[in-house]
Amino acid sequence: MQTANFGFVKKSLITTFIVFLTLSLIGIMVLQGLWMRNAWESSQRDFYRSVSEAMDKVVLQVERREAATFITRRYQLDDNQQVSIQQEQEIQLSPQPGSAKSNPTVGLNKEQIILDYRIDSTGAAHSNSRIYSKADQINQLVYEMVMDFRNRKVPIDHRLPPEELLLLLRQELGKKGIDLPFQFAVVSGQYDSMCNVKSAAFTTSMVPASFRAALFPNDIIMSPYQLLLHFSDTRPYIIKSMWWMLLLSAIFLLLIIATFSSAIYIILKQKKVSEIKTDFINNMTHELKTPIATISIALDAINNPKVLADHERIKYYSAIIANENKRMNAHVENILQMALVDKEHFSLNEQLLNVHDVIYHVSDPVRMQVEKREGSLVLELQAENAFVVADEIHLTNVIHNLLDNACKYSKGAPEITVRTDNINDGLSITITDKGIGMSAETQKKIFEKFYREESGNIQYVKGFGLGLAYVKAVIRKHNGTVSVHSEPGKGSSFMICLPYGHLQH
Repeated sequence: MQTANFGFVKKSLITTFIVFLTLSLIGIMVLQGLWMRNAWESSQRDFYRSVSEAMDKVVLQVERREAATFITRRYQLDDNQQVSIQQEQEIQLSPQPGSAKSNPTVGLNKEQIILDYRIDSTGAAHSNSRIYSKADQINQLVYEMVMDFRNRKVPIDHRLPPEELLLLLRQELGKKGIDLPFQFAVVSGQYDSMCNVKSAAFTTSMVPASFRAALFPNDIIMSPYQLLLHFSDTRPYIIKSMWWMLLLSAIFLLLIIATFSSAIYIILKQKKVSEIKTDFINNMTHELKTPIATISIALDAINNPKVLADHERIKYYSAIIANENKRMNAHVENILQMALVDKEHFSLNEQLLNVHDVIYHVSDPVRMQVEKREGSLVLELQAENAFVVADEIHLTNVIHNLLDNACKYSKGAPEITVRTDNINDGLSITITDKGIGMSAETQKKIFEKFYREESGNIQYVKGFGLGLAYVKAVIRKHNGTVSVHSEPGKGSSFMICLPYGHLQH
């Protein structure tokens, strides 16, 4: 009861520990998800702000360029008109030959005298009045220009050529680090009537999801035009701006998940190993206790004065002691094999062996057990080259373990076949039986230490679950392979493949 209670408490503690680890992992993932979502939304807001600022700059540049173009053309027009007027005045005022005005010297002297007089008479007193007068003239000129600018009727595609608008948008978006493909358009009115100023791929379906900016906001009469800018996908820009955050987040999340999974795996594996070792100790105790008790009884019987006089009975009890001693020796050998499996650095005494001779040597005692159960052991030694470099003791133990399992796991009369074949650069040994077989899940675990199948009525088979683990360790040490093919109720087939020229390193 105490042992069962301890196991229950241990199991409950492990379960609680796993639950807390799982909740912690879920909490970390949720917090990291919320943080990533906030970072994503922040990057989106930065993108929207950058696009809006770029569009405002474009609108300002469009307005400035239009004003500069208008002023330049206006001044060019005024200059041309002034040149024409001056030419007409020069023609009208040109003196006739022989007149007083035809004397340039006389005319120049009169004008210079008048100018000098005005300067001397007025002096600095008139300088301020001239500045005010000039300012009034400039204000009057600007007013006339604004009125002309307001009254002119210029189509939107002339005020804002699409090529120029595209160039401005690319420049301003580039300054913000935005190099995404985009479409643009200019719409008018409350119902967003499409104008001729737009990119070729812009469609009406893009209007609701577009960025907006009012065009010509400083017109005297409010402009109905709006600039639309549409991005088909903004995620590349956001990912580019926070790729290092996403990468580090993914790396740390994977590390956390890997660490968590490894911890759970190790805990469950250690729990399973602990349970298996507990079963092994119980099984080993029972297996050793029985022959010890039997030997003790036999010794007590031999020491009985009545038995000492009967040589036949002494011989009988001596045989019992010898058999039980042999059983204990076999158990100890299995435990030693377990130690070899644990360490896996045991040395091999390699030599050139004839595998057929090893099989003959091992099969003789097994054949006696098989024939005792009215079964058969057939040897089909087909390999022409049966020599390999191997450790004779370990190879003998491997074949004996496989033959012993084939006999133990056969219900009724065992039918066992041992076959050898030459394969590429090596030799194969196949041991087949028609016993109870194994499921696919069992086949994955039979080479694990201490594993013994619990399903089915096979608990009558005694053992520690070490034989096949030892087989795998020894064959792997020889640079060979061992595999199994089995079907429940139809038997099992184990194949060992050994290379010809293996030398231990």
